[in-house]
Amino acid sequence: MAAVKFGYTADKIIDETTKENIEALRQLLVDENLPELTNEQILQFLWRSGHDLCEAKRIITGCYHLRAKVPQIFSNRKARTDLNKIFGQLEICTMPERTEDGNAILFVRVIDTNYKNISMEDYFKAYFMTLDSLLYQGPLKGVITIYDLTGISLMHLTRIKLSVLKTIIAYLQEGLPVEIKQVHCLNCSSFMDAVLKLIKPFVRNDFLEKSHFHTRNVDMDAFYANHLEKKYLPEDLGGDLPSTKTLHERNVQLLADLEEHFDAEEAQRNRT
Repeated sequence: MAAVKFGYTADKIIDETTKENIEALRQLLVDENLPELTNEQILQFLWRSGHDLCEAKRIITGCYHLRAKVPQIFSNRKARTDLNKIFGQLEICTMPERTEDGNAILFVRVIDTNYKNISMEDYFKAYFMTLDSLLYQGPLKGVITIYDLTGISLMHLTRIKLSVLKTIIAYLQEGLPVEIKQVHCLNCSSFMDAVLKLIKPFVRNDFLEKSHFHTRNVDMDAFYANHLEKKYLPEDLGGDLPSTKTLHERNVQLLADLEEHFDAEEAQRNRT
C-alpha cells in the first residue's frame, strides 16, 4: 500500500529544533497502539500543541482512537462515488485566502434542506475530508468554520445517532490535528437553543466561547469589523472572493483528486 503523501515535505520547511521534536514525539508514541505517522502528520500535531510534546501525544492518541469509533465518517472517503449525492446537497468549500493570523476559513451550507433527504454522516464526512485537504497542502495554525444554517431545523439532528454526534464533537475538541479558532453560525433560528441544550453536556466551555451565533438580521458591517473582513469572504456574504458555488465545485474536484491520499491514510490506520 502506498505511503501517505502530502503536497509538501516537512523537512524542507522546518528547522533543526523542530526535527528533534518530531523524533522525540515519535519515540513517545512507540508503545501506543497508533499508526506509524509521517513527519508531515507529526508536524501538524506539534503545531496544534504549540510544540508541547505531551500535549501533542494526547491529541494524537485522541485523534486516532476517536476516528476508529466512527468508521462511517473516516472510511471510504471517495468523492467521485460514495459522496456524489451529498456534494449535490450542500456547498462546502475553503476560502483561497488565509487570515493575517494564518488561519484557513471553511464554509458549509446545506442546499437541499429537506432533512429526510440528507445523510448527516456523509455531511460530516465531507466536512472532515475538506479539513484534511487543507492539511494536505501544509501545516495550519487554525481553522475558522462558517455554517450557514438557512433551512436547518432540529429534525436534521434526528438523522444522526447521538453517540456518533458525541464522538464527532469529542474529535473536534480533543483529536483534531488543527485548532478550531472560531465558529460562526449564520441565519440561526430559535431551534438553536434546543441544539445547544442537547449538546452542552459534552461541549467544553472554551469551545463554546469560540462559537458565535448570528440571526438572519445580522449586521454584516459589524461582522466584517468584529470577525472577518470582506477580503476573506465569498461574494455570497458580501465578500471579495468568488461565490461559494464556484469554490464548492473546486473543492469537490480537489477531494476527488486526493482519493489516493485518503485511501493511503485509511490503510495507514488499518495497519495498527
